[in-house]
Amino acid sequence: MAAVPLQKRPNDLFVSYGHADKARVDPIVNWLRHDVGLKVWYDALSGNAAERTSSLLANAIQSARGALFFLSQNWQASTWLRGRT
Repeated sequence: MAAVPLQKRPNDLFVSYGHADKARVDPIVNWLRHDVGLKVWYDALSGNAAERTSSLLANAIQSARGALFFLSQNWQASTWLRGRT
């Protein structure tokens, strides 16, 4: 994905979380989407976890004006985090 100016990106937020925390993250993402009105890239809604690739996530991050990270032990234990810090 070519660099898109920040104000022209289609999503307001990219959400990163440990999948074991999905039940805790879902209500917050739903609130951000429905009550606050933000466009959120959240893999449960926007992508397929079975098809998760580095390029999919890189494109998702580049499509957003900001990022929200739910830091937890599950997030830290993620195989996506290991080797990428």
